[in-house]
Amino acid sequence: MEPQTPLPLAPDHSRQPSQQPVLPTSSGSTHTKRNLATISAVVLVAVAIAVPLALHFLNKKTHNATNRTQQSATHASQTTPKTEQFIANPADGSKVSINETDYYSLTVGTTAYYGPIAKINDAYIRMLPTAYKNQGQLTFTGANELHDPEPATFFALSSISEVHKLSDSLPDDLTIINFVKTQATESANTNLSDNIDSYLETAQLQAFFFKDGMVFFAKASTMEGNFLSGAQHVYYMNGINGQVSLTVAKPDQYAYRSGKELLYWQNLRSEGKVAKAIAVYEQHKP
Repeated sequence: MEPQTPLPLAPDHSRQPSQQPVLPTSSGSTHTKRNLATISAVVLVAVAIAVPLALHFLNKKTHNATNRTQQSATHASQTTPKTEQFIANPADGSKVSINETDYYSLTVGTTAYYGPIAKINDAYIRMLPTAYKNQGQLTFTGANELHDPEPATFFALSSISEVHKLSDSLPDDLTIINFVKTQATESANTNLSDNIDSYLETAQLQAFFFKDGMVFFAKASTMEGNFLSGAQHVYYMNGINGQVSLTVAKPDQYAYRSGKELLYWQNLRSEGKVAKAIAVYEQHKP
């Protein structure tokens, strides 16, 4: 509650003298003049004392306020340290700064992926949305893909062979930037957790792409250690005579795999073809 300021009282005319007070005249007595001189001297002394005191307390108050501000700033810097976002380019060892408003190209395997990126931790980087070229045409992950992933892709840093920032001054880069902008969200890469497990949609399937070409589908609960060993069911795509089918994986195919062998992973949409096929199989499996 704000302090209440006393309102000025209205003048009480009933208490005012009926006549104007008599002012001392120049012809007044010496005693009156001495009294006036004494009063003036006292007033001057009081003012001389009061002004320095007021300035002292004002300076002290300002000093205290400044100290509190500095302490608050120091406390804020200690409790919310800022981590510099950058990635080392494996192609030449250069340091590439990461800005949430910029667009980047990541080369993983033989494919270049395009989009805004954010470094999750020292093992993973997220791209959201994720675009790439399919037969020379730009497309987003999930478009016409059997496994129908969500827009975000989590790349293992160890799998990236090259990274660079796209420049709007280069025509080819500008074309990519304008394409990705149609699906990009400005606030997507702010206030991110550095815990990679927090990005696993545990009620949904994930697709895990490994360096040896294997792609497994499972519901993972962690990305630590041999992360697929704890999954209840693990599947992979099997292509025979041009036909693609889902096959239940054997434990020795996935149980000993770790993030060091991973290219990237994605959460899958529950309405995608792979997710639906697995749901039907699990409902009717013997």
